[in-house]
Amino acid sequence: MLSMMEVVALTTGILALLTGCSSGQNLLPPGPLFGEVGGSVTFTTTVSPTGPELVTIAWSFNNGSVPVSVITFLPTVTRPGPGYVGRVSLNNVTGSLELRELTLRDSGDYSVTLIKVTLKHCLGKLDWKCTVSTKYGI
Repeated sequence: MLSMMEVVALTTGILALLTGCSSGQNLLPPGPLFGEVGGSVTFTTTVSPTGPELVTIAWSFNNGSVPVSVITFLPTVTRPGPGYVGRVSLNNVTGSLELRELTLRDSGDYSVTLIKVTLKHCLGKLDWKCTVSTKYGI
């Protein structure tokens, strides 16, 4: 049985191949992001809220070992990944992600895959680095 992330990844790949989609350009502002333990970070995309509707959003995290799902949005379901329930908020119009209650384990690479309803205008996968550190001077 495939996990939700595997289904999304497979669907994304098939749609990209069938529609000739390529990696999105300028989807995320320049990174990396920095956060403090206990704080929050927001991965803000440059997707216009007035543009074509997003039908798939899949955020994943990789700390150097195995990628894990942070949150997946499909038209009928939004599902946070293990360890992210209650810690993430997703803007399903722009694809932006807020990650709260940061821990040192949240440092690593984050990826987002976005697909718009007009498949010929879909956006591909892009990566962003996030570094979480302890507070200094307190």
